[in-house]
Amino acid sequence: TPGHEQYTRNMATGASTADVAILLVDARTGLLPQTCRHSFIVNMLGVKNICLAINKMDLLDYNEEKFLSIQREYESYTKILSELKVITIPISALHGDGVTKLSKKIAWYSGPTILNCLETVNITNVLLKQPPRFPIQWINRPNPNFRGFSGLLQSGSISVGDDVTVFPSLEKTKISEIYEPNGKVQATQAGKSITITLYPEVDISRGDMIAGNINPPHLADKLAAHIVWMDRTDLLPERTYDIRFATSQTRAQII
Repeated sequence: TPGHEQYTRNMATGASTADVAILLVDARTGLLPQTCRHSFIVNMLGVKNICLAINKMDLLDYNEEKFLSIQREYESYTKILSELKVITIPISALHGDGVTKLSKKIAWYSGPTILNCLETVNITNVLLKQPPRFPIQWINRPNPNFRGFSGLLQSGSISVGDDVTVFPSLEKTKISEIYEPNGKVQATQAGKSITITLYPEVDISRGDMIAGNINPPHLADKLAAHIVWMDRTDLLPERTYDIRFATSQTRAQII
């Protein structure tokens, strides 16, 4: 997403579906206000893995001290943010140094390349450790004899036979079948787009959520949230807004 201040909203929407952020810094200018702003946004939206790519090292003759200076400055800034895992990499996008492979020009650097960082970063375990949450996107009825519930499993893992609860109706049921794109499976995990069937069948609509009976979600009519507000018009207390959560949408008042 573009780095200019006018495109901050693009950064927010991009980060909302990301697992890793690559922040590109010009080695000649070092950290800019948008570098800090982007770091704050990705942290706020739950992205904890950051690859700080110090670009255009070729224009500084691959100066190690300049690289370390930017690295120290960024580490000092991120102390105000929570639980960020930062890997700083010197690169020259023009010549490919540090992007897919290292070169003798940065012999003083022994860490990963950009590609290696992306291929080895650990992101799935965080989702798998969380309780299962399955927002319903679509009621799947290819014929009168089949009624499935489709969507993306957002967190956790599920298996055939698991006891589950439908929210917000609090109906209890069991998982009867699980279908992935290649066919029926006994179990699946977060990040998979799936269709499940239930026994006994219960009334479910788009916007409902299926969750496990252990650590179920908390039902409430009030919530607290940090918001990335991108409109030129201020957000105002006592005004009613549309609010969307996963696949559901309703009206809410800011208090």
